Amino acid sequence: MSQDSSIGHLEPPDECCIYKVPQDFRIRKNVYTPLLVSIGPLHFGKVRLAAMEKEKVTCYEKFCSRLRGNWLDKFMSFLQLHETRIRNTYRYVSGTCPLSSDVFQKMVLYDSIFILEFFFSCHEGEKSGIILNHSLVKESLIRRDLLLLENQVPYFILGKLYKLICDSGFYISYPSLLSLSCKFLGIYMPWDEHDEIKVAHYTDLLRSAVVGIFPRDLERSTGKFEAIPTATLLKKSGVRFEPGGCILDMKCTRRNFLVWPCVLTIPHVEVNMSSESIFGNIRALENCGYESMSNHFTNFLYFMRSLINSEEDLDLLMTEKVVSNKLGDEAEVVKLFERVADGIAEPEHDLWCGISDNLNAQVTFRDV
Repeated sequence: MSQDSSIGHLEPPDECCIYKVPQDFRIRKNVYTPLLVSIGPLHFGKVRLAAMEKEKVTCYEKFCSRLRGNWLDKFMSFLQLHETRIRNTYRYVSGTCPLSSDVFQKMVLYDSIFILEFFFSCHEGEKSGIILNHSLVKESLIRRDLLLLENQVPYFILGKLYKLICDSGFYISYPSLLSLSCKFLGIYMPWDEHDEIKVAHYTDLLRSAVVGIFPRDLERSTGKFEAIPTATLLKKSGVRFEPGGCILDMKCTRRNFLVWPCVLTIPHVEVNMSSESIFGNIRALENCGYESMSNHFTNFLYFMRSLINSEEDLDLLMTEKVVSNKLGDEAEVVKLFERVADGIAEPEHDLWCGISDNLNAQVTFRDV
C-alpha cells in the first residue's frame, strides 16, 4: 500500500468547509440530518443519536486493543496542535462551538476511529465487527450519515490517523484510505488511487467524484443560457442520449448525420433511497462553499429537471441508460428531481451555455 500518495492532502484547510445547511434549503429536514450516528460537533449530543455514542466507545476499545506503540499520544498531540484550525472548519448558524477542548478533542478522536473501524470491519468482513452485528439497513444508514455536509470531520484528520496506524505496522496490507473511503461509502473513484486528490471531507469527495476534478476543454459559448427542451422533445428533434463520464465531461455534439445528428453525452444517474439526501447535500455544499461559476452539480440538477418534466421523459432516459430507477415509482422520481432543483437559477458557466446552444439549435433546425 502507498500510505502517503493516496491519502490526500494532509494539511488542514485554512477556512471553513463544513457548514450548517441554510434554513431555506431545509424543506425536508431529514435530507440533511443524521438518522443514526453523529459525526463532528454540529449534531453532537443529540439524544436521538445517543445509542451510537456507546458503540463508538466499543469501537475505540477494539481499535486500541489491536494496536501497539505510541500512535494515540501522537494523534492527541496532533489534535491539540491543530484544534483551533479544526474548529474553524465548522460554521454554525450563530456563535461558535460550545464544547471545551477536552470534549472537542475526545469527540474528534472517537469519531475518527469510528469511521476507520467502519471501513476496516467492512473490508475484513468480520463476524464480530461493529457493523456486521447490525442489519444491512443500519449499515446503509451509517454510509448515508457519513456523507452529510453537517456530519463531517476534516479529511486530513482521518488521513493523519490512518498514517499513524500504518506507521505502527498494523493494517500494512490494507488499501489506501482513499480507496477504502470510496469503496465503502459507495463513491465511484474516477481517478487513479495514486493521484493526489485534495479532499476537504467526504461530502467534498463525493462532489469531486461526480463533478470531476481535472482541467478539461469545456464547451464554449458566446451567448446566454437558453431553456433546455424536455428529453422527449429533444429525441424528436434528432438528439441521441449517451451515458458516460462525469459532469465536466458533458458535451453536446452536432454532426452531419441523417440519423441522430446530435449526441448529448451526460453522466449516468442512479436514483435510489439515498439520492435526495446525496443530491441535496452536494447542492448545499456548493451553495455554502463555492463561487457560482463552480456550482456544476447544482447546474446539473437544473439541467436534469429541464430534461425530466414527465414520466414519459423519465422512461426515455431510462431506456437510453442515462437514468436508473431504483425507487420503482416513476412519478416519485419526477417529483424528486423537481424538489432537488427547486429554486436553482439558470446556469451561467460556458459549459452549460454551450450545451444549451447546441440543443436549441438542433430543435430549431428540425423545427419540432
